[in-house]
Amino acid sequence: QAEEFRVAMPFPDFTATVPVFIRRLADAHEAREVIVLDKRRLSYREAEAQSARLARGLLAQGVAKGTRVGVLMPNGPDWLVAWLAVARIGAILVPLNTFFQTRELRWILDHADIHTLLMVRSYLGHDYAERLEGAAPGLADSGPGLLRLSALPHLRQVFVWGACEHPWASGHDALLAAGEGEIDEELLAAVEERVTPADPMAILYSSGSTADPKGAIHTQGTVIRHGFNLA
Repeated sequence: QAEEFRVAMPFPDFTATVPVFIRRLADAHEAREVIVLDKRRLSYREAEAQSARLARGLLAQGVAKGTRVGVLMPNGPDWLVAWLAVARIGAILVPLNTFFQTRELRWILDHADIHTLLMVRSYLGHDYAERLEGAAPGLADSGPGLLRLSALPHLRQVFVWGACEHPWASGHDALLAAGEGEIDEELLAAVEERVTPADPMAILYSSGSTADPKGAIHTQGTVIRHGFNLA
């Protein structure tokens, strides 16, 4: 399998960015499974298509190159698709630990200047909607539309995977629908072409067990090349 990967992904003879990476993987491996979680199975082609659809939704909601996007989800297909979608348009992924408590969540959201938050409603007994309201004073009283919170001045929108009754949250389906109605494949391709290996791709925070967490910035090229070297 390692040799197959090298043949399908000649390195360094391709631009080390996520949009190029996922498109080439989808072309090389098509229906082969990239991730399996319980009964959910996602092929390389499906991962490419679903992340493209989500990327179009993010573009329709004003997410662009350099926008910080927080992802509060457990490991699995949804996380994978979210990462690909964020990175393939040049936005910056900020993964959020699913065990973060209210204080930790507020600190990261503020320190990373997160503009858009993608999250699940709950996981393993953790109520993230309730936790987010505790982390963001004024959120509980906010209605639909762009957020205006003095506690988290950069946070503008929250999209939730799964049912969520809070008026400040928009659904995952609404995000996808926005992309289908406003952003075509040609515009997405144009955005992807302008993503470079030197662009920041993610900010990964330390656990903060002995002090405040530290955010390490990783570029598109760094992540792709390092993953290839490990493989």
